[in-house]
Amino acid sequence: DRARTLFDRIEQSSDAEPRVVQTLRLEIARRLLEQSRPRAARELLEPSLSMTPDDPCALPLLLLLAQVARALGQPLLVRSATLALRLHPRPWPKSLLCDAAALDSFEHTQAGRTDQATETWLAAVDVASREGDHLNAARAALELARLERSRRHPQTALTWLDNARSQAEFASDAALLAVISLELGH
Repeated sequence: DRARTLFDRIEQSSDAEPRVVQTLRLEIARRLLEQSRPRAARELLEPSLSMTPDDPCALPLLLLLAQVARALGQPLLVRSATLALRLHPRPWPKSLLCDAAALDSFEHTQAGRTDQATETWLAAVDVASREGDHLNAARAALELARLERSRRHPQTALTWLDNARSQAEFASDAALLAVISLELGH
């Protein structure tokens, strides 16, 4: 709540540079989501629906909004964010690899195409691994493990969780390692 109050002050300031405001909006929303406060994150992110595709801050904000809407179980908001994202030409920056994969995988899963969702995450793991991007490789492997578990393939899911743990260790990401440990039941 203090972060939200501070953000509101900065946003209303006449001296605030728009790019700095949007970057701050993104970081606060990510932290709110990490703290299991998706409704508060949604409130911060919904204004991104009206941003134009030429705004460099729009893409990451919309991707996070889609993620928040999925977490809240709000399909209409997911659809709105997805439609806004389609205005942004691909390929997207490599730093958004897992966000793009999550969006594509979600659409495939919703349409009952779990094999294509699996292929999406396999491609993300492959690209991140080739690039030496351990953090995105870990995130993609974690999502692949979750997908495999939902498809009732527990052994494959465990293999991907182990891969995610290894990549997260290389990335030195304690938060992601904690999430993976929870998934493993440790």
